[in-house]
Amino acid sequence: GSFSLSVNARSQGILTEHNTSFPELLRRLNAEDSLLMGEVGERVMELQTFAEALTALSSSNVLSSSYYILGGADGRGAIVTRFGNASSVDVWPLGIEGEQPSWMRVQTNVDHWVSLDSGAYATQRRQRMVDLLTAAGPAAVSRESLLSMYLTDQAKKGAENRTQPEDTGVILRPTTIATIVFDPSSREQAPDPRYWRIWSSSPKIRPPAASDRMDTFAGTSGATV
Repeated sequence: GSFSLSVNARSQGILTEHNTSFPELLRRLNAEDSLLMGEVGERVMELQTFAEALTALSSSNVLSSSYYILGGADGRGAIVTRFGNASSVDVWPLGIEGEQPSWMRVQTNVDHWVSLDSGAYATQRRQRMVDLLTAAGPAAVSRESLLSMYLTDQAKKGAENRTQPEDTGVILRPTTIATIVFDPSSREQAPDPRYWRIWSSSPKIRPPAASDRMDTFAGTSGATV
């Protein structure tokens, strides 16, 4: 393939997912070329190149407030934030130093420009993954190591009591339904069962490890959480 695509809920703004009131949402739905999150995704997956996908995600008249995580088979990647107002967009590509090292992009359910110090929801979870990836280094990124990192179910020391809302630094959250690691450069015709999980029961949050040390991982490529 040429690219992979996944979506995270943004959950911000008026009535969260669509960042507008219900009457206004109905009005927008009747407007020409207005699309919901899933409809945009379906159209993008019919495209052939990373560049085409990025343009479509950035310019489509999308009504949902969400994050599109786009990974390219050639090593490119970007997070496209749509604000649910059918126009505003933020594109955060790989290759730029800033809130995260230039070689990674970790997207949870919070805007990338919202700092850990803000105490906002999902910032602890995001930082936990950034720390794990940084400790491993880009040369050690593989599907095996990414899945191992994603299955982190121990709370982070100092964040274990953050329950309203729940943001304990655990990456594998109790509300997780399924987990899959994409590799856009793979020629596989179907997802490799070694790199996905469907959870028949809710994952459990475990307390921090006694030493609260950073685990190290061998192996990785690129993924989103």
